Amino acid sequence: MPPYTHTGPVTCDDAFNSSALKGKTAIVTGGANGLGEAYVRALVATGLNVCIGDLDADKGRTLEAELPGTKFVSCNAASWEDQVRLFQAATSLSPTGRISYVVANAGIHRPDEVFQYAGDGQEPEKPDLSIIDTNINGPLYTAKLAAHYFIRQNGQTPTPAQEDTCLVLIGSGAAFLDCPRAPQYCASKWAMRGIMHSLRRTAHYYGSRVNIISPWYVKTKILSEKAFAHVTNVGVQFAEAEDAGQCLLRILSDTSINGHSLFVTARKWAPRGYMDLDLEDYPGNALVGEIQEEQMWSAPVSEGFIGSIAGCPTSRRVALIGLAADCSYRAAFSSAEETRRELIAMVNAASEVFERRFNVSLGIRNLTISDGECAETGSESTPWNVACGSGDLDWRLQQFSSWRGEQHASNAYWTLMTNCPTGNVVGVSLVGQLCNPDRGANVVVRTSNQWQYIMNPSSTRQQTDFSPCTVGNICSLMGSEQVRTDCLVSPNAAPTTITAGECGNGIVEAGENCDCGENCDGDSCCNGETCRFADGAVCDDAAGPCCTGCQFANASTVCRPSTGFCDVQETCTGHNSDCPADLHASDGQSCGNTSSLFCAGGECTSRDLQCRDRLNGLGTTLHCSVEFGSGSYCRSMGQDVLDGTPCRESRDRLSWINRHRSVFIGVVAGVGGGLVLGVVIAILFTCCHRRAPAAKNRLAEVPNTLTGSSPPPYRMQRDGTA
Repeated sequence: MPPYTHTGPVTCDDAFNSSALKGKTAIVTGGANGLGEAYVRALVATGLNVCIGDLDADKGRTLEAELPGTKFVSCNAASWEDQVRLFQAATSLSPTGRISYVVANAGIHRPDEVFQYAGDGQEPEKPDLSIIDTNINGPLYTAKLAAHYFIRQNGQTPTPAQEDTCLVLIGSGAAFLDCPRAPQYCASKWAMRGIMHSLRRTAHYYGSRVNIISPWYVKTKILSEKAFAHVTNVGVQFAEAEDAGQCLLRILSDTSINGHSLFVTARKWAPRGYMDLDLEDYPGNALVGEIQEEQMWSAPVSEGFIGSIAGCPTSRRVALIGLAADCSYRAAFSSAEETRRELIAMVNAASEVFERRFNVSLGIRNLTISDGECAETGSESTPWNVACGSGDLDWRLQQFSSWRGEQHASNAYWTLMTNCPTGNVVGVSLVGQLCNPDRGANVVVRTSNQWQYIMNPSSTRQQTDFSPCTVGNICSLMGSEQVRTDCLVSPNAAPTTITAGECGNGIVEAGENCDCGENCDGDSCCNGETCRFADGAVCDDAAGPCCTGCQFANASTVCRPSTGFCDVQETCTGHNSDCPADLHASDGQSCGNTSSLFCAGGECTSRDLQCRDRLNGLGTTLHCSVEFGSGSYCRSMGQDVLDGTPCRESRDRLSWINRHRSVFIGVVAGVGGGLVLGVVIAILFTCCHRRAPAAKNRLAEVPNTLTGSSPPPYRMQRDGTA
């Protein structure tokens, strides 16, 4: 389940397929009458099992007797204990014990005493707030129980194996329209929007969605006959209860619908009786977008991206890397062939971890092994290949990065392996340069413990995996395109790589149809022993989004939804498991409602917005510096702005970034001899967002979970101090 992203209003006029809902179990509170009954009938007609909660026992039992697959539970939505029993009954009703969908429909409307005038000379009387008790407390109880069961079923780490779940809150047109003389009812329906906005950015962690249905006037028992007669007499056209049921099915049938409010309305305004007014976001309003972004910075860390794989590839990808071993590294082995075997084995071991955590395998495309004799000065062809005393890690990184820029292979990253002593420091890197053809390079030091240490600035014996903080950070940056991923290729499209010729490394090589790597247990399309397709399979679901059930998806299948105005939706071709190339609107095209916004790399952005995003919200709005830029690229220290971003005309002053270079270059966690291999080193060193206090003589050894937003300076003395 992807995280919430505003992609514009839901299309409500097209037909939809609800067959995937059959056999699942839903709960509807207030489901015995009116709109609740319409929701129940629509769900049952589609083949769902429905647990009905309501205070109207007679009507509830009548529905239970009439509709197969239903169970009535007497339930006062304002009672926590009643709702607990309702959810317990639903798990008993469910053939699988799972609850997939919850509709928080229960609500009341009655004369509101809040603004009633007691009369001249009278003291104000305490108003009856039972509308609030039922219409706000009840849905909050429902939302808490729904989240509890959804998390228990799916866990809290997003994976493709999570089953879709959805909470649907029932609002009202009163949630976004003026509605005189009904303050409690209006407030309670506005509250549904507040609950939805609080949940929609975090529900994907447990494979869930949250949406609102806001009905217009519908003839139900919620209003008196007198009230409905008045509405009719003034010419108001009513919405239909059956359309509300179809609106619910539209939401449940499309797993991309998250964080929306659909309005059930008269058919004179919408052919199907419901539509998305797109009122839950402010598309094109850059100021509100910026305010929303800063609001998210204050979210508790535990509710953020820690541990989330949202943003990482949903189908397996291969990062092609270049490896070079300098003379000191080569001298540690008896022969060039032994060095080669060691490097290949190291990459294979690293690839297993990367594939397990990020769905990315590593493949060696280029391998350069130097002679074991070290010179004091490097040659013109390999300036980085010098004796240990001729340059520190920083110098080697600069030399190797320049050399890497002269190579023509479009690798994701290049890594220089060295055996020069560096104390506890195991590597340095330019941050954020994955897929950068000019600067994607790092230097990694060989250690006695080899590849066990992941994203750790010093070599210890404790880490054999990425921390949840690192996983979330990496995937978040990939998903936001702050780090490029366009060079990651499909396993089927990977060029010839340098390997030991083994099946099981996650890369489809000559003679193989597929390679499920570390994930063969859950792959029914690929035989992990032979790396050939299983009987009847023409593709591998894990290899691309356009393979479903081991068959190519239909040509109309959306494999990459539009992310906004500047991005184009892609559909499958019908004869390939890969999604076609990601197309964007023309760079430089105006977007949004201000002249400063433009399309760049598929995003509606500006230089200031990108600069702030690169700094993880450290409070700057200054343009990114172009001091290191040339040609069509404008660079901040260590990071590029998006392709298509115009270069700033003035080059006469430096920005915040250049005045705080230590934010961008840091000691990089090495995986001993090289698990990072540039893929993660290229992405980010920082773990969490909050700024660390300044400290003198900070040791190289730091806790596994970092709390500073700025990595420590990478220049270290031999004793490990700054």
